[in-house]
Amino acid sequence: MACVFSWTGSGPRGLTKEKASVDLRLKDIAPSTMLREGFGHDPNKWQEFKKCYHQELKENEEQVSFLKGKMKKGIVTLVYGAKDEEHNEASGSLVTYRSII
Repeated sequence: MACVFSWTGSGPRGLTKEKASVDLRLKDIAPSTMLREGFGHDPNKWQEFKKCYHQELKENEEQVSFLKGKMKKGIVTLVYGAKDEEHNEASGSLVTYRSII
């Protein structure tokens, strides 16, 4: 069983929600607005963003556990709207949080 998850207001660039086939939006696991806006996709702020985001995730273990459970059952695809494939909450930060994958 494969699942596609998104947690930001925007989905992958260039795709509608329908074409992206997002199964579930996990908005509660997204970085806070204040944190996202402070980061501003500036690679120079990346390490601080990861540190702060990991702290936010520690305060949201229920959603992290839910995502880990889905990953144990099958393939999970995390989608995001950022242009930067390395410095974003999905591929660069969430997956490194406490060895989520």
